Amino acid sequence: MSIYVSKGFSKKMKIVEGVSPFQYLVEYLPEKVTLGEHATKESIEPIKRKASYFLAGELIGKRSNDNLLRKELIAIDYDELEDRDLKNFIKKIAESLKGISYILYPTIKNNVSDFGLRYRLVIDTDRSYTKEENDCLWQNIVNKIGMKADLASKTYSQIAGLPILNEFSSETLIVRQQANPLKVDEYLDVSEEQQTYKEEKAVRKELTKEVAIKMVEAYVENVGEKLLDRAYYLNPYMNIKYAFETGEIDFDTVQDCLTLLALGNSDWATHNIEHFKHDTSPVKNGTPFLDFFGWAYSDPYEEFEGIELGETQVLYSGKELKFALAERRKKELKKLKKSWEKSGGRGKPPTSLSTLRCGRILQEYIEFCLFDMEENTRLAMYQPKEGIYTQNETQIKRVIGWLEPKHNARAVNDVIFHIWKEAKIKPKTVSRYLIPVKNGVFNLKTKQLEPFTPNYVFTSKIATAYVENPSLPKFNDWDVESWLNEIACGDAQITTLLWQVISDAINGNYSRKKSIWLMGDGSNGKGTYQQLLYNLIGPQNIATLKINQFSERFKLALLVEKVAVIGDDVGAGIYIDDSSEFNSVVTNETILIEVKNRMPYSARMYVTVIQSTNEMPKIRNKSNGTYRRLLIVPFNASFEGAKDDWRIKEEYINRKEVLEYVLHKAVNMDFERFIVPDVSKKLLEEYKQENDPLVDFRETVFKPLGINKIPFYMVYSQYKEFCKENNFKPLSKIKFSKQFTYLLGDSWINKKIKYSVNEIEKIKALGDFFSYEEPPENGMPYQSLVRNDLKLIS
Repeated sequence: MSIYVSKGFSKKMKIVEGVSPFQYLVEYLPEKVTLGEHATKESIEPIKRKASYFLAGELIGKRSNDNLLRKELIAIDYDELEDRDLKNFIKKIAESLKGISYILYPTIKNNVSDFGLRYRLVIDTDRSYTKEENDCLWQNIVNKIGMKADLASKTYSQIAGLPILNEFSSETLIVRQQANPLKVDEYLDVSEEQQTYKEEKAVRKELTKEVAIKMVEAYVENVGEKLLDRAYYLNPYMNIKYAFETGEIDFDTVQDCLTLLALGNSDWATHNIEHFKHDTSPVKNGTPFLDFFGWAYSDPYEEFEGIELGETQVLYSGKELKFALAERRKKELKKLKKSWEKSGGRGKPPTSLSTLRCGRILQEYIEFCLFDMEENTRLAMYQPKEGIYTQNETQIKRVIGWLEPKHNARAVNDVIFHIWKEAKIKPKTVSRYLIPVKNGVFNLKTKQLEPFTPNYVFTSKIATAYVENPSLPKFNDWDVESWLNEIACGDAQITTLLWQVISDAINGNYSRKKSIWLMGDGSNGKGTYQQLLYNLIGPQNIATLKINQFSERFKLALLVEKVAVIGDDVGAGIYIDDSSEFNSVVTNETILIEVKNRMPYSARMYVTVIQSTNEMPKIRNKSNGTYRRLLIVPFNASFEGAKDDWRIKEEYINRKEVLEYVLHKAVNMDFERFIVPDVSKKLLEEYKQENDPLVDFRETVFKPLGINKIPFYMVYSQYKEFCKENNFKPLSKIKFSKQFTYLLGDSWINKKIKYSVNEIEKIKALGDFFSYEEPPENGMPYQSLVRNDLKLIS
C-alpha cells in the first residue's frame, strides 16, 4: 500500500514511493507555523489550505470514497480535551494501544485561543481495510480508548493533516511508539460488545434530505406566521444548527430548511443563511432533528398490507412490517446478549445489530432486486400493497430504520450496500400484453386480471381499477364514445388513434416508440382529452415535461417510476436546439439520470411521451430519426359557444364509471403499431417542409422543374437565391450536396456527366429559373443530379 500527500484540500494527491505509510509519518519532520495568541477560525483557514495532508491505501484517480479501494492506517481526531485531561488522555492511549505502533501529535489549532487541546492519533494496521470495514473498525478503536472523538475523522476518504507545530506546541508533545501494527480482524467483530460510550449521532434515525425538507415543510404549515416573531424563529433555527453540528443533516439541507422558515421572503432567506454561515457558537442541549420537527410529518407507509410469496414466505408492509422488524430486532439482540454473556461479559452488552446482519434479515422479509448491471444501478424494493417496485432510497432507508433505529446515515448506506451486492438481477417486465392497473395486472392474451406478484417487475401502474364488462355510461345525452368521435370530426382513423393513444399511455412498462403530438388551436377538446388521461392514469403517475425541457439537467429524473409524460402547451414554433434526450426517451434508449447530490445512473424509460401544442416546434435535428418519432394528432373540432359544455371536463370525465369504461376498452385493444391516419401523414409532410428549408426547397422549387438531369452548380445557385428570398442561412456547397442528395433518395444520384444539345435546350427553356447562370456546354462533363429510376433519352 502507498501513502498519498497533498497541499491543502486538493482531491488530487501525489503518491510517495519507497517507504511504508507509517514509517513516513514517523520520519516526517513537522512544519512550523505562527498563528498568534488571538487567532480565529477565519485567520487559520488560509494556513490550513497551504498545509500538508495525507491518506494511506490504494487510491485510483481523485480522492473520494468510491476511488479509495482500500485504506491503511487509522486516524482519529480528539478536539474536546481540557488541560487537566491531557495526562490522562496520553495515559489512556498508551494503555489501550500497548504493544501497537502509533503516533500521537498536536494539530494546527492546539492550544490556540479558545480552541483548547487538539490531538491526532494515527495507528498502524497489519493490513489494509475496505470502506465496508471502516466504520466498525474506527468505532471499536474509539470505544476501546473510551474518549469522545471527532466523527469527521471517521469518514473513509478523509485526509488528515501531517504533523504541524504552532508556537504553543513543541516537538516534545509528539509521541511515536514503534511496536506491532494493530490486527484489523480483531476489531471487526466486537462493535456490539465494547461500546463504552454512546455516539450521539448513532442513536438517531436516518435522515435523508427529502425527509428533512418534508418535515420542515409540515412544521412551517403548522406554525405559519408565528415564524415572523424572531424569538419564535430562533427555536427551529437553533435545532437545525444543532442537527448540522451533530451530523444529522448537511449544509445543502440547512439552506433549504432556512429558506422554508423565511415563508417565501427571498431576502429573509438570504439573511437566514448568511447568519448561519457566520454563527460560530455551538448549540448546547439541542433537540435531535427528528424529535423537534418529526411530530408534523406523517408516515406514508402505515396503511400497507402484506401479501404471500409462494407457499411459506409472507411479504409484509406498513405497520405489519414495522412490527415484525421490531420483534425480530428484539430476538436478535437477545441472542447477541447471550453470546456476550457466554464470552465473559466484557464491556457493555450489545445494543444494535451490525449492518451486515441487518441486510440479511431484511432480505427475509422484503423482496429486493437490481434491474440490470449498469454502472451505479440502484437497489429496488418491492411494495406488496402497491404491487410495484421502487428505487426510492427514502422509502428503503425508512424501512431499514424500522429494523435498526440506531444506525446513522453511513450505517444505513452500508446496509443498502450489503443488500445490493447480494440482490438478484430481475430485469423490468417489458410487455404490451401485461398492463399493471390499480387492482392487479391485466393479461391481454388471456383477457384476465391477475394478482400482483414480485415476479412481475413493474415500477409504475395507473390509478384506475379494472372492471369486467362495464356498460357505456351516459349523462344528459353525453357519452365518451360519441365525444371522442366528435373530437375527431367524424374521422374514423383519428377516433381509432385517440383510443390507441389512451391504450398506449396506460402501460408505463411498454412503448410503441412514438411521441404523440396533440395539435390544434383552443376550444377543440384537446385540453379535456389530456385531462381524461390525467384522471385515468393518476396525476401522481404523470411527469410534466415539455420537449425543450428534456435537455435540461436533472429534468429526466422526473420520469422515474412514471407511466406517461405530458408536455402541455409547448410554445408555438419554438426552436429545439438539442432533441437527443427527447428522442432517446421516446425510443426507450439508455439515458443518464441525474439527481442533485446523487450519483448519476443509467436507465431506460418506457413512458408514453405526449406533447400538446398549437403549432409544431422547429427542431434542429432534421434527420429521418426525428420525423419517424413524431405522430401528429389533429384537433380540428370547435366547441365554442353553445357547444362548450363545461360539465364534460369538470364532471363527466371524472366519474368513476366513465374511467372504468375507458380503461376496459383501452386495455383490451391489441395492436402492434399506431394507426397513422391520412391526415396525420399529410401534416407530417407539411411539418417537414416548414421545419426544414431544404425540404421546402425540394417541394417548392426543385420538383416543379420537372427535369431529370441538371448540373449541380445550377441547383446550388438556385438554392442560395431561395434562401436569400426567405431569410435563411444557406448551407455550404459541400453540406448542400450531401444533404440534398440524401433528401432526394435513391431515385437520384450525384455524378459527373456530359450533356447533349437536346438536354441543353431543355435546360435553357427554364430560363426564368436560371437567368443568372450560364447553361452547360455541349460535350463538357459537369457534376450533376440525375434521375436514376428513368431511362434518359437525349
